[in-house]
Amino acid sequence: MASLLSWIKSFSGLILVLFYIAATSNGYIVDLTLVTNHPLLDPPNTRDQYIGAYLGQKDASIRDCITFHRIIRTGDTTNLPNYINIVNEGQRIRKLIFEQSNQTKASGAFHTAFEYEGTTRNTSTVVLMHNATILPEQTTLTVHEGEDVTLDVVTNVDDFRWRFNGDVVPDSRRKQSLTLENVQLNQAGVYKCFVVGNRWDAGNAILLLHVVKCPAYRWGSECEHTCNECLNGGKCDVDSGECVCPPGFNGTTCEHGRFYTLGPLRVETLA
Repeated sequence: MASLLSWIKSFSGLILVLFYIAATSNGYIVDLTLVTNHPLLDPPNTRDQYIGAYLGQKDASIRDCITFHRIIRTGDTTNLPNYINIVNEGQRIRKLIFEQSNQTKASGAFHTAFEYEGTTRNTSTVVLMHNATILPEQTTLTVHEGEDVTLDVVTNVDDFRWRFNGDVVPDSRRKQSLTLENVQLNQAGVYKCFVVGNRWDAGNAILLLHVVKCPAYRWGSECEHTCNECLNGGKCDVDSGECVCPPGFNGTTCEHGRFYTLGPLRVETLA
């Protein structure tokens, strides 16, 4: 089974980074980092809004396999906004760029689809308005199957409720915290907290929930194996048991730090 591990890392509150490794059916490993330069839009900005997909050095030849999509209405995949450009920079970067004059239309849950050798993998990020009526405490959460998780929002409105992948969540009206107990794989997806009577407004909150199939520190088809220790924020791959390292680290246990560059951002990490 192909593997997918993802998590969020932020820099200075301006850049949202989502990193994952996807393995195709023949074992080919793809390194991809998803970057959003304005996770909370505050137009007019002095530069274009973009979502960038950064491939690892060995993956340059498959850059054009990456496509961009948007989910703004939970449960419905919509077309991308007008006034966008998809551009390639160098050999390893593909960007979805929103023009400055149309950034107010750039909110929603966006996902990058990677198709290669018959295997499709998706990873997602959220772009919201900074002055939205409802804002999430976190836009993306990753939990293990069987854990409990709470989705929190901040708002001053009186009447709001939750939807999951388009369906109304029962008994969720006027709840700023939505708690899910013993989370299962089929509960992963897009959660939206919206003002009653104004479901499609850009001021509503969108959250992404990722669910990993095995409990923490376990891997295997039946989660029968114990993971080795992964250092520096590394995660145990649930299919292979290997450590998947965050940007800036490598090695069997993510023990080595190195330089890496994401657009204008250059980060030095030391193991």
